[in-house]
Amino acid sequence: MIMETRDALRGLIGLLADYERPDVVDEVCKTFSRLSDGQQNAEMLAASSQFPAALEGLVNLIGVSRSRQNHELLKSAILSLYNLSATEEIQVKIANFPKVLDELVMCLWSDFDNLLVEHAASTVGKLTMPQEKRALMNCPEVLPALVDILFKDSNPDAQEEAVWALANLSHDEQANRKIAELPGAVAGLVRLLAKADSPSRQEQAARALANLTCLPENDRYILLPDGTSTDVLTSIVALLTRHKGGHSGMQMWALKGLQNLAATFHQDAWTARAAACAALLAQLLAGPAASEVLEAAARGLGNLAIPRANKLPVAECEPALGALLELLHRAELPGAQREAAWALKNLFREGDEGDGAPTVAALKGPLAVPFLMVLLADDVEAAVLEEATAALAYLARHSGNRADIVEFPGALKRLVAVLAKADNPATQAEALKILRQLTRTPEYRARVADFPDLLVRVMGFLCKSGSPKLVDLQRGATAVLCNLALEPDLAQRIVQFPDAVDGIGDLLYHYDDLQALESAARFFQNVASAPDVALHPLRLAEFPRVLAGLELLLCADDAPVLTQSLLALLNLTFAEANQRTVSASKAALLHLNRLLTKDETPDAQLLAAMVLQNLSAAESNVPNILAQCYYVFEGLLGLLAGGAGGALVQEVALSTLANLAKLPEYQLKIAEFSNAFESVGKLCASENEVVVEQAANLLGSLASAEENRLLMIEVPEIVRGLEWLLSGRDSGAPGSAEAQAAREKQRVAAAVADLERLGAGSLRAEAIEQMLRVPSGNAEMNAIKALAYIDPARAVEVALHSGEAFATRGIVLLEMEMFEDAVADLEDAMCLLPGQYDADFTSMCRWAKWKLQDYEGAIAEADRAVDLNPQAAWQWQERGVLKRHAGDLEGALVDLNRALELEADDYEVLKQRGYVKFLMEDDDGAREDAERATRIRATTVVHVPEEGELVPCLGILPVEYLDYKL
Repeated sequence: MIMETRDALRGLIGLLADYERPDVVDEVCKTFSRLSDGQQNAEMLAASSQFPAALEGLVNLIGVSRSRQNHELLKSAILSLYNLSATEEIQVKIANFPKVLDELVMCLWSDFDNLLVEHAASTVGKLTMPQEKRALMNCPEVLPALVDILFKDSNPDAQEEAVWALANLSHDEQANRKIAELPGAVAGLVRLLAKADSPSRQEQAARALANLTCLPENDRYILLPDGTSTDVLTSIVALLTRHKGGHSGMQMWALKGLQNLAATFHQDAWTARAAACAALLAQLLAGPAASEVLEAAARGLGNLAIPRANKLPVAECEPALGALLELLHRAELPGAQREAAWALKNLFREGDEGDGAPTVAALKGPLAVPFLMVLLADDVEAAVLEEATAALAYLARHSGNRADIVEFPGALKRLVAVLAKADNPATQAEALKILRQLTRTPEYRARVADFPDLLVRVMGFLCKSGSPKLVDLQRGATAVLCNLALEPDLAQRIVQFPDAVDGIGDLLYHYDDLQALESAARFFQNVASAPDVALHPLRLAEFPRVLAGLELLLCADDAPVLTQSLLALLNLTFAEANQRTVSASKAALLHLNRLLTKDETPDAQLLAAMVLQNLSAAESNVPNILAQCYYVFEGLLGLLAGGAGGALVQEVALSTLANLAKLPEYQLKIAEFSNAFESVGKLCASENEVVVEQAANLLGSLASAEENRLLMIEVPEIVRGLEWLLSGRDSGAPGSAEAQAAREKQRVAAAVADLERLGAGSLRAEAIEQMLRVPSGNAEMNAIKALAYIDPARAVEVALHSGEAFATRGIVLLEMEMFEDAVADLEDAMCLLPGQYDADFTSMCRWAKWKLQDYEGAIAEADRAVDLNPQAAWQWQERGVLKRHAGDLEGALVDLNRALELEADDYEVLKQRGYVKFLMEDDDGAREDAERATRIRATTVVHVPEEGELVPCLGILPVEYLDYKL
C-alpha cells in the first residue's frame, strides 16, 4: 500500500533527512528494507518516480552517519541499499547513482566496525553482479579497498564478501586486467585459497584466480605474485590435493585455474622453477583424482616440457615422469592417457643428436620406449595412438633408442598395423617417421625391408594420389625409401616397383612443398649412391617424368632443393645409360649451362659442372651435348676465373673442357670463344697443382689440332705459364712456397710433357734440364719425360738416379721406337724397384726385344713372366706367340694349349693356336679353332690395334689363315 501512495513514499524519504532523530531514521531504513523485500517489491520501488529521491536520501544518510560515526545507522542505511539491489537493472541504477560507490568505498576502509565493512562489501559485491561494470571501473578506489580487505583476517565475513566481489569483477576483461596488476591482489587471493577453514572463500578465490589466468597479459603478475612466497600454482595444487573428493565448485574453479596456468608453462618465466613445478604437478598425478584434474596436470607437464631448457629438469623429476608413464596404461581414462602421451612427445622433442650434450631422449628413452610401444595396438583410442607414435618418432631420432624400438616384441608388426590405419593419416605419418629414423641405422635397413608387408605398405602410399594429407604420407614414405636406397640391393628392389618410383617422381612437381621436393630429390640421389656404378639400378630412360621433374628443379629458388636435385643428377649420371639419356635432353643441358653462370650460388655452380663432367666422360655423348647446348663451352670457360667456387670449380671445368675436346672437331670450336687460350694459360701458373695439371692436359688436347698450335704459340699467357712450370723462373708467376712445391709434383710436369709431345713448340730443353737438378724423385721423373719427348737423343745421355725416372724414360723411348735404349732403362728400373712392377717391365722388355727380333731375349722375358705368375693364361699365350715367331711351333702349341686350360674359350689364344696348327699343316684343327674364335668374337668386344700402337700383349696382333682374318 505504501509503494502505491506517492505521498507516503515522499514522507518516508523526507524522514531520512531527520538526522537529529536517529531512531526515526533507523526505522525508516528498516521500512525501506521491508518494502524492497522480494524481487517484485524491489522492482515496484525502483519503478517509482520517488526512487531517485530515495537513493539520494540513503546516500546522504550514509555520508552524515559516517561523519557522525553513527555506525548503527550507517549499517541500517547500507542494508537498505543492499535490499534494494534485487535485480541487475536496479543494481546498475544504484551503481551509477552519484556518490553511492564513493560512500560505500569509504565504509570499506573502516577499521572500527567489522559488521559495517561486511555490509559495505556485500553491497558492493551485489553491485558487481551485472555484466555492466563501467561505473565500478570509473571509481578508482573500489578495487584497492576490496583487495585491502583480503588481508583483514580479523574480519573473515568481510573477506568472503570482498573476494566474492573481486571474483564477480574478474569476469569483466577490463576489471580483470586491473585486478591482476593491482599490488597485492594476486597475493591476497592466494592467501584465501590456502584458508581451509572457509570453503566458500576458497571457492571464490579460486574463481577469481581462474579468471585472472585466462588473460595472457596477466601472466607477469600471476607467475611471480607480489608480497608472498607461495605462488598460484602451489596453492591450486594444494587445494586440489586436499579436496580430491570434496567441494565440487571449488574443484571446478581450481581446475580451471590449473588448466589456464598449464597453458602458460611453456613461457620463459617458468624455466627457473621448472623442477618445482613438475614436482607439484606430479602430486596431482600421484593419487586418486578426477580425470579432468589428471588431464590438466598432464597437459601442464606437456607445456612445461616445450622449452628446451625445461626438458631435463622435468625428465629428472622422477615422480612426474613416472606418473606420465603410468598414465599411459590408464585405458579407462583416454583423455588423461592422451595428455600424458602428448606430454612425453614434447619432452622428447629435441631434434637430432649431435651437439654433444646428452638429450632427454637419450637419458630417458630406454625407460619410455616399452610404455609407448604397448600403445601401438588396435584397441587404443586414435588420439592416444597418434601422440604415442609421435613420441616414439622423436625417441627414434636418438640412435641409442632404435635398438629398443626394433627389439620390442612385435615392433615391426605393430608399425605395419599402424600404417594400415587409413582413417588416421596423422598417425600413419608418425609411423613413417619412426621407420625413417630406424632406417638411418644401416643394420636395420634390411630388417625393415624384409619384414612381411612393410615395404609394400610404405610404397603403397606412393602409388596413390589425392589430398594434402596423402602428400604428407608420400613425403614420409619417400624419406624411408631414401634411407633404404643407400643399400644397393635394396635400391634394386625398390626400382622393381615402377609405380612407387613414379610416385616419388610426382613429388618433384609439388613446388609449394619444399620438404617434399627435397625428399624426393634425395631419394634419386641415394638410389644411385652405390660406389659400384654397375649397381645403379635406375635408368632415367624408363622414367621420363623423373628426369623432367629433376630438370624443372634446376630452376628452383630454394637452395637445398636445388642442391639435392643436382646431387641426384650427379649420382645418376655416373651410370653410362643415364649419361646418354641426360646428354640427349636439351632442357637439362640448358639449365645446367645457366647454373654455370650463377656466381651467387657457387655450390650449384660446382655441382652443375660436375654433372657435365659426368655427361662428357664418354666421347659418344659429346656430340649430343654440344648439339643441344653449344654454349656450354662459354659457361665452362667462365668458371676458369674461379670466383666463389675457387680451385675446385676450376678443376672440374678444366676436366670437362678436356672431355669435350677429345674429339678433333671440337678442339677448334673452343678456340672460337674469346680469351679461351688466355684463361687456360693463366691457370698454368696456379698454386693448385691439380688445376695446373688439368690446365696442361687441356692445352695438350687443344694442341692436337695444328691450327690451335699456331694460335697457342702466339698467346703469351700459355708460353709464360708453361715456361714457368718447367724452369721455375720468376716470370710474374706466384712465388710462394706452395707454388714452388707445385712445380715438383708429378702430374704437373707429366702434363707439360704430354703437351711437348704434341708439338706446342716454344719451350727450351735447357729449361727442362734445370728441373733435373731439383732434389726430388718426382721432379726428375717428370723432367726426363718432357726432355725425352723434345730431344730423345739428349735425354738418353742424362744420368738418372731413381727407378721411377728410368722407368719413365724407358716408356717414352719405347713409344718412340728406341727399343735398345728402352730395354736398358727398363732393366735398370727393375733393379732399382725390385718386385714392384716386374710384370709390367717384363712385358715392355718382351715387346721391345720382339720388335728388335731378338726372339731368344724376348722368350727369356716371357719365361720370367710365366715364373712370376704361372696361373696367368695370357703369359702362356705371349710365350707361345713368341715361340711361333722364333720357329718353335711345337713349343708354341704346348704353351697355347696350357693357356686354354687356364682360361677356356679365350678368343686371342684360340686364333693364335689355330694359326700355329695351320703352320703345322693341321687344317682341320686350325679351322676348328678359327670357328670357335669367330663365334666368341660375335659376342665380345675385340681390340684391333692400330698401326704403330704400343700393344700390351702380342696375342691381340691379327693373323690370317685359310679364309679367316682374325
